[in-house]
Amino acid sequence: MNCIICNSSKVSKSEHISRTGSRIELIRCASCGHIYQDENKYVDLYTTGLFTKKARKEKTPSKDKISKLDKKSLERINFYKEYIDDNFDNILEIGSSIGSFVFHLKLYGKDAYGLEPDPDYAAFSEHQYGFKQYNGLLEDFEFERKFDAVCSFHVLEHIKGPNVFFEKAKDILNPGGKLLFELPSMDIHFFGDKKHTFWEPHIHYFTASSLYYLASKYFKVIDIGYFGDSVYIFAEKSDESTFSTSKFKRYKRKAKTTSIIVDTLPTIKYKNINVKQLFLQPFFQKEVKKQFKKVLVYFPYFFKEKLYVLKEKRKYNKTGVTHITYYRGWENTGDTVLSKCVRDVFNSNAKLRWNLHKITNPVTPKLIAEINRSKFMVLGGGGVFLPDTNKNNISGWQWAISKEQIDSIKVPIVIYAVGYNYFIGQTPNDFFIDNLKHIVSRSSFFGMRNHGSINKAKELVGEELGKKIKFQPCPTTVIRRLYPKLPKKVRTKNIGVNIAFDRYERRFGDKVYSILDNVAGALKEIEKKGYNIYNICHLDSDARFELSLINKNVNFKTVLLNYKTPVEVYKFYNKMELVMGMRGHAQMIPFGLNCHILSLGTHDKMRWFLEDIDAAEWYIDLQDKPEDLASIILNKFETEYENKIEEAYGRLIEKQDYLFNITMENSGYIDRLFQK
Repeated sequence: MNCIICNSSKVSKSEHISRTGSRIELIRCASCGHIYQDENKYVDLYTTGLFTKKARKEKTPSKDKISKLDKKSLERINFYKEYIDDNFDNILEIGSSIGSFVFHLKLYGKDAYGLEPDPDYAAFSEHQYGFKQYNGLLEDFEFERKFDAVCSFHVLEHIKGPNVFFEKAKDILNPGGKLLFELPSMDIHFFGDKKHTFWEPHIHYFTASSLYYLASKYFKVIDIGYFGDSVYIFAEKSDESTFSTSKFKRYKRKAKTTSIIVDTLPTIKYKNINVKQLFLQPFFQKEVKKQFKKVLVYFPYFFKEKLYVLKEKRKYNKTGVTHITYYRGWENTGDTVLSKCVRDVFNSNAKLRWNLHKITNPVTPKLIAEINRSKFMVLGGGGVFLPDTNKNNISGWQWAISKEQIDSIKVPIVIYAVGYNYFIGQTPNDFFIDNLKHIVSRSSFFGMRNHGSINKAKELVGEELGKKIKFQPCPTTVIRRLYPKLPKKVRTKNIGVNIAFDRYERRFGDKVYSILDNVAGALKEIEKKGYNIYNICHLDSDARFELSLINKNVNFKTVLLNYKTPVEVYKFYNKMELVMGMRGHAQMIPFGLNCHILSLGTHDKMRWFLEDIDAAEWYIDLQDKPEDLASIILNKFETEYENKIEEAYGRLIEKQDYLFNITMENSGYIDRLFQK
């Protein structure tokens, strides 16, 4: 039996334990280093959907699965950017799963397509990303066109005939077309975790040298390197074999050296983090400088966040208050800031000791006992009335507390500055409504942050219970009143934009590409006016908007506010002149700091806030005429900001006074409740 890659007779068989615990027979080539299973044992798991059933274990990808695929796709776009920029105008991804990478390529302005053998996963892209994919195996598929580039990620190791696969990839490329493949690296082998390396669905285990040997038969190899625990190849279509013995030997040495380094260094794991990987990956990826910059962000924030939480979470005693919320850093910036502002409204009357609990943590008898030792309980901060962030069948909303557990709380319950957060297309079911009615009935104070939310809630709970619901503005809108020692507003040429990417399928639908392209186009025109553009992220996922900005050649700076403490967030927004935001708190926080705002609306709550401050003209509906959105945004920027700067500042201060007065009236009402 000769090697399937290099045809060498220097092959041997051995047995190994796979990641599933079963024994797997492998063939190893001493010449090129390739390891593989006997192809005669190949079973087609893909076109039948069996791979999804056995390995993915879900016919329809879960929310977490989609999030992981999207995150990895963005990482790949950023890592392979130098190849994608100049070569990938017209591209096919082979084995494209649900289409995550194709989605990101389209955001980047590329003419991208996906080919996925699993019929259910291929069809899912239309629901999630608004485009259709081809369905089938590359070897069997007939295209009516050719492409400038093809890519695949973790596909080649599953293929029965890798030579046929490369031949077909070459055949569908235009002259000079490029190829980018990524697959598990036998050199790195999960950074030394060999028991996780071998897996029945993986027929092939490539080294840098065996990958070069195979690819050079059909392509001119430009680069072979490492990304994470994978090996990648970037190559150009060639009419003849470009195999070079000297290059093959060089890649063989590279593979051997990499493997020795991985096996020599000890594996140290801390909370499922492989310390070896953290140390080696930047060197293998040749991104030491880039990773060092990340360390400069995350490492200081780790300590600042710890100190911040310790200060907020003062030692609890019997006179303390329990706050159910998102209170830590590392979360959504808006939730962290809101949580602090809620507490500081109460702290303005008396310095309280706070017993903090994350809203998504299970409700236990211990927590109920802690609440009952409190003076009262506050719930507020973090999309409280959403059905899917912490999906459960206990309450139907974020805090998974049953009606029986609510009834066991003996101290006053304060629901503070919450909103009606259902997105367009989401409808509350009877279970949610029943539990909403119960928490309203048991609350001593139930305050919602805008009248639109109040009206929606009243529709659900009925007229009688609806009388208990009061208008309590979000305390982030009065930050300057809560913290009068903050520095004065700085006048600058800084324009911030926040594009929210959680639930993007609900926010944008299939218009996502047109909408974001137009927003980026408008920002390019604003930049030409002499303004500085900041891409503001309240979550890591918001950074995706970089792709659209780069596509429009916008000069910008990305700022990750989710790695800043609330005080640092205030300082940043204090230097913004105008913020165009999609997230509620990407509007309310800057508003509370005397920063002018324009709302990029995909959710009713953005419009409701503006209606409460008599500023409906600051609203831009992203779904209305997306093809004309760039001119609409530019027109709003000129008429509502450039031509009315002083008027806008006067209105900001006037409406802050209005919202602060209501907040203080409610504080007095709550104080009187607890004095009874």
